[in-house]
Amino acid sequence: MPPPGKIRHFREDSVELATISTKAVEILGKHPFDWQLQAAKAIYCGQDVVLDAGTGFGKTLCFSLPLLLDENDLALTISPLSALMIEQAAASRLPTVAVCQETISRVGSEHLYHDIVNRKFRQVIVSPEIAVSNEFLRLVLSKKSFADSVRVVNIDEAHCISEWGGTFRKDYSQLGTLRGRFPKAVCFQVASATLPEHVLDRIKSTLRLSKDIKAIRLTNERPNIALSVRTLRHSKDSKADLRFLIPAHATSAQDIPITLVYCNKRDEAEDCVDRLREWAAEQGISPDAIAYYHALIGEDQKRQLEDRLDKGDVRIQLASEALGMGCDLRNIRRVVLWGLPLTFCSLVQRAGRAGRDLTLEAEAILLVPSSVMKQRAEHSTELTTRVNPISNETSLEDAGASASGTSGFNALVDNEGVRIAADASDGDNDDEIHRPSSTTTSNAKGRRQLFDRNSNSKDLRALLDYAQTKRCRREPWNQYFNNKNKLQLLPSETTTYNPANQTRCCDNCEPRLFQQENILSSTVDKGFKKGKKKKNDKHKADYICTCLRGWRKEVLAPAHYGENSALSTATLMWDKIIEALATCGEQLLDYDQLRRRTRWAMGHDNISGRPNSWGVMLMGELAKIYKALDEKEAIQQKEKEIEQQKKEKHDDEMAYRRNTLIFDNKTPEDYA
Repeated sequence: MPPPGKIRHFREDSVELATISTKAVEILGKHPFDWQLQAAKAIYCGQDVVLDAGTGFGKTLCFSLPLLLDENDLALTISPLSALMIEQAAASRLPTVAVCQETISRVGSEHLYHDIVNRKFRQVIVSPEIAVSNEFLRLVLSKKSFADSVRVVNIDEAHCISEWGGTFRKDYSQLGTLRGRFPKAVCFQVASATLPEHVLDRIKSTLRLSKDIKAIRLTNERPNIALSVRTLRHSKDSKADLRFLIPAHATSAQDIPITLVYCNKRDEAEDCVDRLREWAAEQGISPDAIAYYHALIGEDQKRQLEDRLDKGDVRIQLASEALGMGCDLRNIRRVVLWGLPLTFCSLVQRAGRAGRDLTLEAEAILLVPSSVMKQRAEHSTELTTRVNPISNETSLEDAGASASGTSGFNALVDNEGVRIAADASDGDNDDEIHRPSSTTTSNAKGRRQLFDRNSNSKDLRALLDYAQTKRCRREPWNQYFNNKNKLQLLPSETTTYNPANQTRCCDNCEPRLFQQENILSSTVDKGFKKGKKKKNDKHKADYICTCLRGWRKEVLAPAHYGENSALSTATLMWDKIIEALATCGEQLLDYDQLRRRTRWAMGHDNISGRPNSWGVMLMGELAKIYKALDEKEAIQQKEKEIEQQKKEKHDDEMAYRRNTLIFDNKTPEDYA
């Protein structure tokens, strides 16, 4: 690659859209739409860009278009999930690298960063936590040869910056510091499918986007997704309202439409998996067709699950927000939301993961308790100013190496984590450059609280309107995102999507096309008994708690972290899990028994549905504790029996003495 020079902005009249389009076809093999070309032109001319466009409409192409007119230009792209990063690196026709824990653990950070600084790659895709880290700043961003060559910083899934964007990420909120790491000539391009005004305002403030920002706004409406809402007909604990996911006629996994089910709580998702696997087994279908994906499983397992889902081996995937964000899972035919999410953006993001192949008909089903239909926004407690408790799961994606190892993933990293052009050179040596640091612009506390209250109210009204409306369900969606004032979906002009004539709309517009299945309670509710649960007495519960906390500290932590680690042990097994095990009132000698009482993600093998090595360790420790309790109880019982025998002997002696005394005082006349 030729020696780098500082980024120069083009004059507006010197940038021909036709030229960019021709280059895109030659280099990228893509025919861009006008709105994509307009975004690229704005960046060439020095403007920040907002890409507000629906899922699957082509935002990713816009990350590469600004690199086509000058072969010296580089792009830094922030992406939330390592799977997405590796996927994009594999698909790129430009020299591209994905900088995440998988590639770092495989290649080594120093070697990887050296290649980046020496401009071996034209696109650098990096996770947000690495992008804002001191190491990345010191070894990459502070190098003049790299910083002066970056034309654009792309931030994918930019809604993660805002608490109300649906999937808040703390590391995303710190990306404002990147503005001060680059020369002023570097443009920022932010992209998301869910950018209502209050979320966009937070993004602009955090990233300090320029006032003359170029906004490319395309409707995020998804005509190929049929929308419907169902109220629960059975108890929530029974999960009976999910029974329809496995058709009555299904005899094999292939008879089940590929489905994502989103839950708001991790343990609830695990309960759903257990019930669905039971129902599948009753119909002779392998439980392996039903799986659970969350942030705490190992990276190897995540990649395996994504691959099995993509191949169609997994038919029903229970998930948190950690699955699907930006990933190109194009075979999802159905998305089910088990409960109302906390933001309307989250609802749309989850629903939008169905039918990413816009030629396929798909559906999104929201399942809510009947109480939701009676709530009014001004009186509801359904939402508070807190953020979805599972929305931060994805921040764990790159927190460290997988507990289950990375050996099985090495080949994937070799082939797809790094993509290099055949003639890429090593580039020139780097020079140090010192840049002032900056912090994210923050609002005053009062303004922040007001923002949260207003945003919360807006989201609550939209969520309840969507669930309760008798109108077309697309109206609350379009109103929330102001879709009528954006570019519309025009085949061959703004999108490749060409709607089929028979596409379903929603259950309000066409109720006859959304018939609910009749599920008999007797066939699904068994095993969920009501009544007061038995609990251990306080002394026994305290003993189990003490033993498990000691095991967590003395055995589990050293085995997981190493002998000299000062990391918290509580994060390995939360106290509430220990308390659930201690107070349950039964000996959990069987893993299925344990799973009915509590869920310990670290000890569970999501693929087999059985305990992994950590889970086996826990079961072994519980067996030891129960044995010690049994021995202690046996000794106590023996002591009680001895005491009882002593008492009975004493009572017999006292009775004998009383009787003897009575007879000693009697005379023959007493018996006359």
